[in-house]
Amino acid sequence: LMVSSGIGLGYYHACHILESKKVQCFGTADPRNRPPGDAAAGPVSQIFCAHNGCCALLPQGNKRLSCWSHKATFYPPATGIDPLHFGIGYDHGCAINQDHGVRCWGQGRGPQTQAPEGMKARSLAVASFFNCAVLMDDSVQCWGIKAPTPPPGLKARLVAAIYHGNL
Repeated sequence: LMVSSGIGLGYYHACHILESKKVQCFGTADPRNRPPGDAAAGPVSQIFCAHNGCCALLPQGNKRLSCWSHKATFYPPATGIDPLHFGIGYDHGCAINQDHGVRCWGQGRGPQTQAPEGMKARSLAVASFFNCAVLMDDSVQCWGIKAPTPPPGLKARLVAAIYHGNL
């Protein structure tokens, strides 16, 4: 019996966190399927995968996010990322840092890579080309390419995304 505490699903690959807190991937044989030594060795507490790769959350230390991909633009910046939670999309990612500030990164300078200035969030979800977050007052805000506008007065505790299709 194999038990997993988290599974990340990508384009033609998937990775999961083993009971030992190590990462194991399966699917096609390409770089999206090969976690680096720090993620493979664990301990990992969260994992997300998308079209171009995966990222895993490591314990407190110098490098909190370990990512693997065949595209350099997929990797988070070397500084400014100390996540409580994160998500990744087609070619970008966002993290809620320890201070609840949101920081995004990714290919180009598209609006999905630029979190609203001063945003503080409890939860976030990252889709292919846009992101949504539950703010500290439980309101919902979305940004990016063709981001949906939440209904007026919407309050939430958690936001989730799974769609990784075309615009």
